[in-house]
Amino acid sequence: FYWIVGMYTPQISYLDRSWWLNNLVAIYSRKTKFEDCAFQSYLYYNTKLYSDIFQPLNKCYLAAIDRYRNDGVLTERLVQHFIIASSANLKDSDDFLERLFLSQNLNFLKYAVEYIDDRYVILPEGKIKYLWKKIIDQAERDKSSLARKIIYATSDFIKLFREVDEECLGLFKHSMTYYSPQPR
Repeated sequence: FYWIVGMYTPQISYLDRSWWLNNLVAIYSRKTKFEDCAFQSYLYYNTKLYSDIFQPLNKCYLAAIDRYRNDGVLTERLVQHFIIASSANLKDSDDFLERLFLSQNLNFLKYAVEYIDDRYVILPEGKIKYLWKKIIDQAERDKSSLARKIIYATSDFIKLFREVDEECLGLFKHSMTYYSPQPR
């Protein structure tokens, strides 16, 4: 039941918003990751962020930062939803994005880079710069090879700007310092 409700959350919310709002706690308030199947299903099946659903589910989103650190598609969707919400200036979205970065989880950073660099995703240039700086800052705290690869991958962000200013050029140059040629 919960998996199906999560999968069809946008449709249920549209058909009977008051019922959905009145039953949020019963449907989505689960104590563990394994009981949280309604929210898992919502993330798994909904690549699109629904702004009218984001705010009522903000406690679920907040808990998900700790719950879905290494869960493949769920982790990827969580990052996507936060970036979209932040770009749309939805309430609390920048705080959630900040918590995501402060969690020091390289998976979050990896998925953020992949999503921002997706050719079908159009983000405001100011948001791209902000995210570029945050990703570099957080990845530099980790000395692993994955962190280095993440920082280098951000160099592709340069192609997302119509005009490259000094700040973009500086970020690009900094990202390129993490280039590591692959052994043959």
